[in-house]
Amino acid sequence: GILCALEALIAQFEVALQLQDLKYLVPLYLPSSPPEAVEVLWQQQQQNLSVTIRAEFPFDIPRGFFERCLVRLRRLLQSSSTHSSSTELFCWNKGILKLGEKPWLRFELSRRGTFAWIDITGRHEKGNDKYSLTSAWSIVNSAKYCAGELLTEWPGCVYALKVPCPTCLFLKKADAAVWAIEEFVHVATSSLYCDMCQNDIPVNLCTPPLEVALKDIKRVKRIAKRWKHYQRRAHKAARAE
Repeated sequence: GILCALEALIAQFEVALQLQDLKYLVPLYLPSSPPEAVEVLWQQQQQNLSVTIRAEFPFDIPRGFFERCLVRLRRLLQSSSTHSSSTELFCWNKGILKLGEKPWLRFELSRRGTFAWIDITGRHEKGNDKYSLTSAWSIVNSAKYCAGELLTEWPGCVYALKVPCPTCLFLKKADAAVWAIEEFVHVATSSLYCDMCQNDIPVNLCTPPLEVALKDIKRVKRIAKRWKHYQRRAHKAARAE
């Protein structure tokens, strides 16, 4: 009765995510930062291949958006992992970190006054460069589409997709160069020069291959469809009670 109704509300409004044994992930009650040991582990992986997309919100993010996005992304990452037992997911109230099974992902919110941005970073160990790059972009795209689909519920929201310079990020520059993603649509060269860090940046670290984008759109749509089916089923069960 009441429990089914609560579960339906939780699923419909994405207030929390049921994990197992009546345990729930509630973004509002998460710690303000990831565990220190986990943060150290992520920093130790900086030498690996890394790609990042940034979503900038000049007038802050919509209220409730990021908490709902954490719930959706946590569910997506768990359901899309081929070896769930080796996947480690760590959540805090400003982000989520996926370690263990490669590729790795960091999805994190930052703020400066009313200006906010979300950095979506994918990493894979170096080796087969083409496979590593494709894999890293694949998980970044999955997270990006997950957030983008949810943002459609706030039609007046203003945001822009940008590409921060990967070398500037590696050097932890506070004034890292950031390019509009449209600048990479018709790039004739294989690299761009960054005035901030004074390095040539490979274009393939700034934008995903077209075949990766097309493949991931289909996969994320299937996952989103399963999530909506789960919401409808929970709501129907609550009404039946």
